[in-house]
Amino acid sequence: MEHLKALIAKNAAKIPGVTRFVAASYQGVLETLRKQKEPWISYEEFLRLCQKQNLDLEKAKYYAGIFNELGHLIHYNTDSLLKNTLILKPEWLSKAISFILEDKKVKENNGLVSYERLSELWNNPKRKKKEQYPQNLYPVFLKLMERFDLSYEVELPEKTYLIAQLVPTIAPNYSNDWVKKLGELEETHVVRILDAETGRTTKVEGLMYRLIVRLHRFSLGKKDYHRSRHWKNGLLLGGKHNGHAFMENIDGDIYVTVRAPYPSNFLGYLCGEVKFLVQYFWKGLDPRLHLICPTNNCKGLLERDEIVSSKKEGNLKIRCSVCRKFYQIDSLMSPFPSKPEDISKELEVIDQKLEESKEKIIQSIESHSVEVQTFMSKVDEQYNFLITTLTEPAKDSPRLFSFEPVNRSKFNPKTWTKETFRLTLWCEHSRLPLPLINGDTSDVYEIELTLKWFQRAAPILKIISNTLKLALPLAIPDTKLTTDDSQYNAIAEQLEFGTKFANFLLQGSEKMGEYFLPGEETYFHPTNTRNILNAQGSQLRELHALLSKKDPARNFGGLEQVQNKRG
Repeated sequence: MEHLKALIAKNAAKIPGVTRFVAASYQGVLETLRKQKEPWISYEEFLRLCQKQNLDLEKAKYYAGIFNELGHLIHYNTDSLLKNTLILKPEWLSKAISFILEDKKVKENNGLVSYERLSELWNNPKRKKKEQYPQNLYPVFLKLMERFDLSYEVELPEKTYLIAQLVPTIAPNYSNDWVKKLGELEETHVVRILDAETGRTTKVEGLMYRLIVRLHRFSLGKKDYHRSRHWKNGLLLGGKHNGHAFMENIDGDIYVTVRAPYPSNFLGYLCGEVKFLVQYFWKGLDPRLHLICPTNNCKGLLERDEIVSSKKEGNLKIRCSVCRKFYQIDSLMSPFPSKPEDISKELEVIDQKLEESKEKIIQSIESHSVEVQTFMSKVDEQYNFLITTLTEPAKDSPRLFSFEPVNRSKFNPKTWTKETFRLTLWCEHSRLPLPLINGDTSDVYEIELTLKWFQRAAPILKIISNTLKLALPLAIPDTKLTTDDSQYNAIAEQLEFGTKFANFLLQGSEKMGEYFLPGEETYFHPTNTRNILNAQGSQLRELHALLSKKDPARNFGGLEQVQNKRG
C-alpha cells in the first residue's frame, strides 16, 4: 500500500522541492481545494472556484498544472479523458487501486481482471461509503492506471485488463516465439543501473512491470492476449518490420536482444524506454548502456559511452575488465543504433529504389522480404528522429506539412519573388496528410510566401519533404487507398515537388535547366542533421505565425496535440 502511494505521488509530483513565495491568489485557490469534502471535482468546478478568487481562465489553467506538478492533486490536461477530472486526494485513488492488487481472484488469474470484477471491487456495499467509488470515474481510474504503467486493456472477448504487478513469476514456454529467421541479425545491449553517487550496481523494484505495460503495443498478444509472453523478469515483443525483442532482468541488469534485418532502430528505442523510466522515476540512479564482451563465456560488459570517448581520443582498442582482452573499437561500434546522419547515404539508395519497392511494400505487408523490412526500419528511424528534433522549434504548432504553388502550371522558378502556396498539414501519428484522413480540404491553407523565406528554409523543407516521401508508402496499407488512387498520386506529386524545389534552391542557378527532370538527386545529406533542423527553427516559427493568421482558432484541421509518456 505504501509503495502504491509513493508510485502515485511520483507520477503526480514531478517537481521536487517547496515553493517558498507564492501569489496570494495561488494560496487562496490551494486552501479552497484543501477544504473540499469530496476527493475529486470536475474541471468546470475547479474553474468556478478559481473565478471566486478573481482568476481568469489562463491563470486557472496554469495553476492546475502547477498543483499537479507539486503533487497537490492529480490532473492531466493533455489527455482528452483525464482533462475533465481533478483528483484532490491521491490516497483515495491509491486505495481504489489497492483493492485490485489485493484481490484473491485477480491474483489467481495472474493479473487479469474483468471490467465486471472491477465494478464489484470499486462498489462493494460491504465497505465504508468513502471506499465506494462512482461508476462514472471507472474509465478515469483505468486511464490513470495505464498512465502510471500499472495496467492496460487486453484483447479478450470480455472487457479485461492486465495488472502487470501480478503476472506469473515463472516464464512461459516461448521457444516457438523466439526463433531467428533467415536474413535476421541479432544484437544485444545491456542497461546496467548504477547508484549515481557510489557507482555501484543496484536493482530497481517494479521496472519490468512498468515495461510490460509501457510496451504493450508491441506485445505478441496485441490481437489475442493468449499469445502474450511476459513474466516477472522478462517479456517478448514483436515490432512488425522491426523484428522481435527479448527483454530480461538478470540480477538487476536489463538485457535487450533484438532479432531483425535491421535491429538498431528497435533496439535503440527499447533501451531508450528503459533509461527514461529509470531516470524519471528513480532519482539518484544512473542507467548506462553496455555491450556484451565478444569473448565466449565472458560475462564482462563494455560501457558504450566509454567506448565512444576512447574513440574520440584516438584510441583504437578498448579492454574488457573481466577477461582482460583488447578489442578493436571499430568492430564494436556496429551494434550501436545508427544516427540519421550516419544512415543518410543508405537512405539515398532507398530513396532511389522507392518507386520499385512501393508496390512491393503495399502488396506484401504481412510477409516482407529482408530488403523491404530493412527499408521500413530505416524509414522509421529517420521519421522518429525528425519528429523528436522538431519538437522544440514547433512546440505548439504542426511539425509536418507538404506544399506546392496554387498556380503550379504557371509557376516560374526563375522569375518569382512572391507566390501563394498551398500548405497541407500531416498527422504525425498516422503519417498521412489530413485530406486523406478527413476526406475534405478544410485542412489545406493558402499562404503567401517569399523567395527569400524559401531560400532560408530550403534545408529543412528538403528534409521534411524527403522523410514524408519515404514514410508515405508505409502508411498506405492501413488505409483504403492504393498507389493508383488519385488522392495518393496528388500528395506524392506534392512531396516530389517539395524535394525537387528545395534541391533547386540549394544547388543554385546552374541546376535551373534540370529543375523538374527525372533522375535528379533528391535526398539532402547534411553533415549534422540535428544542427540543420535546430538552426531552421526561426523559419518554422515564421511559417507558424502565418498559419495562425489563416487559422486564428488554431484548429489546424482537427489536429490534437497529444503528449506521450516521455512528455
